[in-house]
Amino acid sequence: MKKLTIEDFKVEEGRDCPYVTWDNIKEVLGVKENKKFCAWMAGQTCYPEGVYTHDLEHYLEERNRGIEKPAVFD
Repeated sequence: MKKLTIEDFKVEEGRDCPYVTWDNIKEVLGVKENKKFCAWMAGQTCYPEGVYTHDLEHYLEERNRGIEKPAVFD
């Protein structure tokens, strides 16, 4: 996976917290990595429209370090 950061995504202002839309995540990550990300997000708290930026940042940081299955903290 190409090393990505939150700056590669379009951050939206949410009700409580900034987030990134599901469509933008799929567009940037690509089909294969998006499937991994969605599996990782199962059970996580999120907006119906998208993912909290702190969750996406955590996932990206772990993946950039070569961790295949990042830890889940939610």
